[in-house]
Amino acid sequence: MKERMLANFNILFSKLETNPRLGSKFLAWLWLVFVTFQLVRQFFKKETSDRATLILIIFLFLPLILLLFFVGNYGQLYDYYLTGFFPAFILLFSLFAGFFLRKNLFSGGKSYLYWLVLSLIVVWFLSGNLPFLKNYLVAGVDGPTHITLGNQLQSIDWIYKDAKEEKFNVDVYVPPVIPYAYQYLFLWYGNKNYHRQPLAENVPLLYVLYEVDPAHPERLDAWLARQDKIAETIYSQKFGGIVVERRLRKNQ
Repeated sequence: MKERMLANFNILFSKLETNPRLGSKFLAWLWLVFVTFQLVRQFFKKETSDRATLILIIFLFLPLILLLFFVGNYGQLYDYYLTGFFPAFILLFSLFAGFFLRKNLFSGGKSYLYWLVLSLIVVWFLSGNLPFLKNYLVAGVDGPTHITLGNQLQSIDWIYKDAKEEKFNVDVYVPPVIPYAYQYLFLWYGNKNYHRQPLAENVPLLYVLYEVDPAHPERLDAWLARQDKIAETIYSQKFGGIVVERRLRKNQ
């Protein structure tokens, strides 16, 4: 249980604070202090807003407590298992920021401390996240392991241009397992620029798209081995850390 609690803490707060120059999980501990403070206040005040906060805290922590006993997938807890918790964290963090706006919190009416605290939170958050966003959007596409928006769009462009008017399927491998990014890009970018989508029903032409997976190359190898049983590789093209293969299904 201790290991699982530490895992929950690291998974959730590693997404909140990403700038190592500003300290190790400072915002995480600040957030925990605020939540503890809010829980203690529930025993002394019964306002509707406080009850709403309590409901939100229960909504967040009850599933986390139950997940302490999760044994599925051989007991492994991956980051994306906790995706649904982030909206609750954002709401609670907003309550923390709004706490300083209350008129009766400080003498002399509305305090400027709110704007100071809010400014510090925004600066702290952006300083850690903007570099990641910038690198994803405008970083170069020539590195052997680069996986950016530019690489992804290059891959999709190549598939559509190579297929021309021919019907095709697409199968995607990404290290996070679920290829939501490519599903969205085909739906948005494909419709916008080429006015068609990969087909759901099987056709002879299959494009296999996969990203490098340095952490677990054995998973990618196993996935490619399954693809080899389905279709034969005709041609492949590499875009940074993304490989696209044109394949023809066997027995079709």
